[in-house]
Amino acid sequence: MIAAGRQKDVLLALGRYNPKMHRGVARFAGQHNWHINAEMAYFGQLPHGWKGDGIITLLDVQEEIIDFVLVARVPVVDLSVIREDVPLPRVVGDHRLVGCLAAEHFLERGFRHFAWFSTMDDVVSRLRLAGFRQTLARAGFACESWFFQRRPLERRNEWAGKCAFLERRLKTMPKPAAVFAFQDADASNVLDACADAALAVPEEVTILGVDNNELICESARVPLSSVNHDLDGVGYEGAALLHRLMLG
Repeated sequence: MIAAGRQKDVLLALGRYNPKMHRGVARFAGQHNWHINAEMAYFGQLPHGWKGDGIITLLDVQEEIIDFVLVARVPVVDLSVIREDVPLPRVVGDHRLVGCLAAEHFLERGFRHFAWFSTMDDVVSRLRLAGFRQTLARAGFACESWFFQRRPLERRNEWAGKCAFLERRLKTMPKPAAVFAFQDADASNVLDACADAALAVPEEVTILGVDNNELICESARVPLSSVNHDLDGVGYEGAALLHRLMLG
């Protein structure tokens, strides 16, 4: 336990950097006189030798970060469910509900043909798909599931392969079609594939992403709609939980 009046030194160790989460943590930090060590945000490297009071992390596949936070001997809060096998306090969004909201959005607009697209195969992706699929099923509809497997050894040709993959599936799907993408970057991929396939958006294909990333959604050839997963709020509430833990 540390003294309530002393400035806390908190490490931001996000395995997958997210500026909205960072902003939420920073907002809490500014309100509670924290110092944030954001070495990883700037340089992508863990600050080995750091000695502080608490860590906010977003665990992914990087075992180095997991090892680091588990031996740090300070309170840690994780902002993701990707590594549920690592026993840590967590603040996360309701990913199943994100999928439910996407399905409800399409159903309210009268769509009857649905697809899901993702470039990720992790627990977050599976939860969003489950919520989407279950909500559609209750309404009497099914959905196609499109997963593009990334292959590190073929990274040079990944973009072309992804576009061809999506174009084939979009052309064979009954129209008008509604496509729910795991994240806004994936939604942008679907939009590009529609252009390649000469499919009109939103008249023939309507696309919905997740995260409401303005840098993606508002600069696309057709502005993209998105489920507003409150990542700023996740960061803020994760910081609030860490604050309570550091005070004992």
